[in-house]
Amino acid sequence: MNTGMIGSHGNNGQLQAPDLHVQEVIRSAERELNELLQRRAELMKRIGTIKQTLAGLANIFGDSVLSGQLLTFLDRKAASRFNTVVTDAMGSLWRSNNSGNFCLRA
Repeated sequence: MNTGMIGSHGNNGQLQAPDLHVQEVIRSAERELNELLQRRAELMKRIGTIKQTLAGLANIFGDSVLSGQLLTFLDRKAASRFNTVVTDAMGSLWRSNNSGNFCLRA
């Protein structure tokens, strides 16, 4: 007789007491796992919403409104540093050119 449960059976096909306990532990763990997976899905959705909000605010007001940790969380830190370097280099080039005319070449 296959009951779908793992364990030893008594003479009449009924699960013995230790097997019932194991099955209850498994059912309890399965319920908890399902609840945790549901909570994780909800948390991931909320994290995504918050990250989008922060990225939108940074787009409007600039990355300087975000802490270094938030820039890292949003993967904006490297881009922010790159933009700063390029902006500084362009400003330096502009100031150093006496004629005021220059062109960039690739």
